Amino acid sequence: KIVAYTKGRRASCILREARPVAWQGLVLLILGIFSVVLCLLLGQFWVEYDPTKQGSYRKRMAEIRRREEAKKLRQRKSVGRKGVVRRPR
Repeated sequence: KIVAYTKGRRASCILREARPVAWQGLVLLILGIFSVVLCLLLGQFWVEYDPTKQGSYRKRMAEIRRREEAKKLRQRKSVGRKGVVRRPR
């Protein structure tokens, strides 16, 4: 069929190829799905470290105060950056 098509004796040539699925592909697909599900499950139970929830009372309060002071400093710096206020004419 291919020789006849290349010589011009046939107008069309339909080729079909059949090959079974490789077992390595199936194994990798299953492992990929398993790893995604495992990551989703681990993500549900992951806890970020928060210094305000661990340690002695004194350390927790010091951390909370430190965060509040940093927040106030950021607010003061942002007020200074606004620049000149233009008045409408």
